[in-house]
Amino acid sequence: MIFDKNIEGEYRKINPKFRGFIEFANITDSETIIRLHKESILSGVNAIRTNTLRANTCTLKVNRSTIGALIARGYKNAFLSVPKSYPNTVIFASIGELTHPLHKNALDEYKFIIDIFIKSGATAFSFENFTSLNNISEFTSYIKENNKNTTVHVTLDINMFSEVFNDQKRANLFREAQKITSVNFFFVNSMNEKIAINELSKIISLSRKKTIIVEMPKSQSFEVALDNSSKFLSSGADLISISESYQGAKGIDSTLLSAKIKREVSAETMPHLISSHCSPDMFQSKILALHMEKIRNVFALSGENTNNNAQNCFDFSSTKMIESISHLNKTTLYHDPIICSAAFNPNALDIDIEIDKLRQKILHGVTQIITCPITTSFGLDNINRAKTEFPNVKLLCGVQPSLREVLDFIRISKNFCDGFYVFSNQQNASELCKIISEIKKHLVS
Repeated sequence: MIFDKNIEGEYRKINPKFRGFIEFANITDSETIIRLHKESILSGVNAIRTNTLRANTCTLKVNRSTIGALIARGYKNAFLSVPKSYPNTVIFASIGELTHPLHKNALDEYKFIIDIFIKSGATAFSFENFTSLNNISEFTSYIKENNKNTTVHVTLDINMFSEVFNDQKRANLFREAQKITSVNFFFVNSMNEKIAINELSKIISLSRKKTIIVEMPKSQSFEVALDNSSKFLSSGADLISISESYQGAKGIDSTLLSAKIKREVSAETMPHLISSHCSPDMFQSKILALHMEKIRNVFALSGENTNNNAQNCFDFSSTKMIESISHLNKTTLYHDPIICSAAFNPNALDIDIEIDKLRQKILHGVTQIITCPITTSFGLDNINRAKTEFPNVKLLCGVQPSLREVLDFIRISKNFCDGFYVFSNQQNASELCKIISEIKKHLVS
């Protein structure tokens, strides 16, 4: 499929004095828009995009009635431009990313725009220059519910905001994009073809990479913790998990230690957050502080008080904690969300209850599962079941810090799990480094 050129650039060449948004030309200068579409078709393209990229209420600062008229006319212009001798030309309804801060309900706006296109006869949609996957699954599924044969494509702009989108974030974006089944195909956009190919190859490599997380063993020394973090990184760990009870009930907060390791060692960290330790307002402040420190992973746990004399005075469950993170991800942090992990016990005797608990966590916003180490003969089957039931959620298998057991487990599980979480069990850092290195070696082989 060969797409047309950017119609705005062509239009401004013809009308260099034109000011404002070209979408208004759908009505004020429809003849020129039709002619430009037709010239593209005659030049050899077989897919044209409507002149509606920024047709939304906040960008154009007009009401929905006007937006509806611009979209309907934009689609009609494209339809009228197709010569009878080119019946196979596909018209894509062009929709841009809604990033304006006044878009309080972007999904509702997307659905409004989609409805106008559907009423106009659209059977193909092009969502262009998206820098995040927010709402994509929802509004593309909405399209497919209306007509499952509709073609949907999304362009991911991995070059935009290059300082914000480092390789790992782009990889995460690409990995999550592959899980959206309501999109027929994704494009990757870059300013330079060579750069695009190089970036895409790195992104594909990173998105397929299995993650290794190691749990930091307890220590009473910041210096030891920082030194251990450097060793874990050198051994091949991707992320360091920091337990809430790192130095006991009266010890340092896991979020503060995570931030210190992140700043001083440049290691990706994942603090454990326990719902019984804080109120909803305190928790939200913690998440925003973590985000400010560039920490993008948290492990949500219900937990128990480490101090037997302490009373849980906060009505704040792990489910509410996950919901709070999900809400922030959809609002304040929507351009760069927090990845929320939750625990799963594959050794539970009543696995149906455990699976149902996991399902609720995922519905509330969990995107990564970390399992307990297997201690039963049926544990592996239950991990496999969880991966089968929740294929769009990343699953990391928990392993005990025993080299022989770890290697045996990797051989039988690496094909269906997305990585491994190495529990410390108070092993020394040198032993954990050996295990990390062996896991890395076996994942590559």
